[in-house]
Amino acid sequence: MSTRTRLHGLARCALALATYGSLFGCSPSPGGPEYTELGVRAEDASRVVLGGACIPLPVLPGGTIERDVTLAPGLSAHVLAVRDSVDVTLRGVEDQAAAHRALSQTTLYDTFVENLPVTTDTGAHYTVWFTSPCNALDEPQNN
Repeated sequence: MSTRTRLHGLARCALALATYGSLFGCSPSPGGPEYTELGVRAEDASRVVLGGACIPLPVLPGGTIERDVTLAPGLSAHVLAVRDSVDVTLRGVEDQAAAHRALSQTTLYDTFVENLPVTTDTGAHYTVWFTSPCNALDEPQNN
C-alpha cells in the first residue's frame, strides 16, 4: 500500500472521529427558551368577545414583536414582547395605573389566566383577559 493511500485512510478516519466526537457534545434539545404566547382579548358584559390577538414571545435573542391591537370601541392595547417578557399597555381606559401589565416568560410557561375589568374614557365597561396559552379560556378549567 502506498504512503498516499495510507494517509488518505488516516485522514478519513480522523475526520470520522472528529465528527463523532463533536456529536457527543451536542444536546438533542434546542436548549433555548420554550415557545410561549400571550392572548389578549376584550369581552363586553354579555361575555361576547369584541377583539383580541395572540402574540408569541420571540425565541431568538434580540427578537422583538410590537403590535397595536384593537380590543373594543375606544379600547386598544400596545404589546411589546421580547424573549423573556411581554409588556401590555391598555389605551383608552380611565385608570392608567391599572392599564399596564408586565409578565415574565416564566409566568406564561404554565397556564395563565387573568382578567381586568376596565372602563373606557367614554364610560363603556369591558373585561380584558390575559391568557397563556392563547386558548386557555377555551379549555375546560379544573375547579
